[in-house]
Amino acid sequence: REIDFKSFEHDRVVTDLRWMFEKRLGGSRWQSERVLSRVFKGRRGPDALVDLPGRSTVALEVELTFKSLARYIEIVGRYLTWTEPPLGSVLYVMDDKAGLTRMFKAVLPAVLASTELWGIRQPDMSRFRFTTRAALAERRVWWTASTPSSPTAGEL
Repeated sequence: REIDFKSFEHDRVVTDLRWMFEKRLGGSRWQSERVLSRVFKGRRGPDALVDLPGRSTVALEVELTFKSLARYIEIVGRYLTWTEPPLGSVLYVMDDKAGLTRMFKAVLPAVLASTELWGIRQPDMSRFRFTTRAALAERRVWWTASTPSSPTAGEL
């Protein structure tokens, strides 16, 4: 069979991030997407789950290519109704600053404006964090409470 280079690159980045989480950020109990697909019995899950000291379990989503609005709404909805295992946060890792900017300027505003799913009340995005691979090494993350185009900067 042919190699799917998008999947290969994505899996390579996830593997690199595992190294960073475990060796530099003190992560433990890494569970890959492959393991999680068995646990969740075929339902979609994150790219990985990892426990961070003082943060409980973090769901990791690696974004190298952007998805459709419908797919983002599905993913956000999944995390908003997530129950097991308990999550401390959902961390989106973008390839670069351009991806991070697109997430805050285009994707999140469109997801939050989806009133047919959320109604007039916007979903609680307080557990969602966004970063780039380079910024993650420095533990820098951004999040949004109500205005996606004005993210708050902080530390993981």
